[in-house]
Order: sequence, then C-alpha cells, then structure tokens
Amino acid sequence: MVEQKEKKVKNKKERQKYNIFQNIGYALGNIWRWDKFYYLAFVPQIPISVFLPLAVIYFPKVLINLIEQKSNDMTILITIGIYCLILMGAGLVNLFCDTHINSTTRLFASGHYQGLIDIKDKTMDYENTENPKIDDMCGHAYDVSWSAVRIAQDLNGLLINLLGIFTYGSIIGALNPLILLLLIISSIINYLVMTHVNRYTDKNRDKWKRLDRKNEYLYDISPQYERAKDIKLYNMRVWLLELTKLYQDLRMKWHIKIYNKNLTSGIVDGGLRIYTRRRCVCCAYFDAS
Repeated sequence: MVEQKEKKVKNKKERQKYNIFQNIGYALGNIWRWDKFYYLAFVPQIPISVFLPLAVIYFPKVLINLIEQKSNDMTILITIGIYCLILMGAGLVNLFCDTHINSTTRLFASGHYQGLIDIKDKTMDYENTENPKIDDMCGHAYDVSWSAVRIAQDLNGLLINLLGIFTYGSIIGALNPLILLLLIISSIINYLVMTHVNRYTDKNRDKWKRLDRKNEYLYDISPQYERAKDIKLYNMRVWLLELTKLYQDLRMKWHIKIYNKNLTSGIVDGGLRIYTRRRCVCCAYFDAS
C-alpha cells in the first residue's frame, strides 16, 4: 500500500508556481528574444515624459523674465524659436518611440503569445480539451496575454512616475510641504481603492466565466439548422429562450457589479482630486498673503 501511494505521488503532476518576479522576468526575457531594439525606445521616454511638461510650465516664466529685463524683440523671437524647436524635437522623439513600442506590442509580441497558447492547446492531453476548467484557463490566458506584452510599458511607466514624484515632489515640497502631504495621502487612498477593485475582479472572474461558456453554447446552437427539427418537434423554443434570458441576466448582474466597483473607484479618485486641488489653491493663497 505504501509503495502504491508513493507511485501515485510520483506520477501525479504538480503545477509549478511562480512568483511575480519570475513572471516579470519571463515576460521581459521573451520580448528581448523577439525584439532586442524594443527596450531602446523606452530610454528617451523617461526623461522626456518627466521634463517636457516641466519645460512647458517653465516657458511662460522665461518670456516674463525677458520682458521684465526689457530685452529686444530679436532676442525674444530667438528664445521662442529655440524653445519651440527643443519642444518639437522632444515631441517627435517621444512620438517615434511610442509608435515603435505600440507597433511591436500589438502586432508582434501579442501574436507570439497567442501562438504559444495555441501550441499549448493543441499539444495537451485530449482529456484536458474537454475539461471546462481548462477551457476557462485557456480563455483567461488569451484575455491576459496583453498584460504580459505590456509589462515593459508598465515598468517604464513606473520609472517615469517615480522620477516624476521625486522631481515634482521636491518642487512642491519646497513651496509648501502640506501640499505634498495631501498628494501622498490621496495617492495612497486611491491605490487602496484600485487594489480592492482589482482583487474583487480577479476573485470572481471564474464565476462569470462559467456563465460566458453557457451563453456561448446557446449562441452557437441558435444558427444550426440541423437542430431546428428537434427544437420544433419537442417544443424547445420557449425553453431555450427562457434559458438564454436567464444566463444573460446573470451575466449582466456581474457586469453591473464590476461597473459599480469601477464607478466607485472613479468617484473616490475624482473627489480626492477636487479636494486636493482646493487645498492646494487655499495653501497657495495663504502663502501669497
């Protein structure tokens, strides 16, 4: 008995679990093998995304300083021309990088991931192809394949946000530390709300996947003329319509639940933005006074 149990344990295939860092490394490694120039497009984006808005904000101050210094018209025109050329050049570089990243992400890398999913689907054991859980996992893999492709963009956005927080936070903190504290608190609250929404969605995803599978089956049999005889013979039309409406209503309830969660998150984010903006204006007014 003991030997038989040991054989069963050995023969049993355990699914290997990966942590988030291993998944990120796997996704980044795939993109590196498929397109080695992909990551070079992110290098100019980091400083441009942070300092280009700062340069735009600083531009009126440059003009006001030139006017206050009573500079001649030629100096003002040359300064405006140089400033515009710099901004246009940075904008063109950013546009070129965005175009390369999006074209590679949508047309190249996503096709590779979908091809890998197809190969996995065709080479697995036949008994797994009839398992509803396997079908749900395959469909979920297709749905989140874009997330695996966009991991580099998300990490690039994280670096940009961190550099932006350090840069603009230093400026805001020098003007008024209270404004910086309000921004940090509002960001933390918004992060907690968004995390709750995402966890709720991931936790309940399998519940509406089953409904999607049933709805797809009902949609598939509706145009099949070879079934029309049986449907009419056994008077199944009313039953099929009621069944379709039932599963559509159940699926719509999940749509409404997720929509309300996202709506609540948007309301909280908008409220925090309005409150923070008013407090910033109030603090700036008292500082000026």
